[in-house]
Amino acid sequence: MRMMKTRNSLLSPRSLVVHAVGIGAAVWLGKAWGKNTKED
Repeated sequence: MRMMKTRNSLLSPRSLVVHAVGIGAAVWLGKAWGKNTKED
């Protein structure tokens, strides 16, 4: 990933959106997985 060249790129709007989407997906998957595992 060449986007990691400069630390300033980590604060770029695009990077923030990517992180937000990634966290949202992780939370959504966690909830979905939690529902599936709570069936016992």
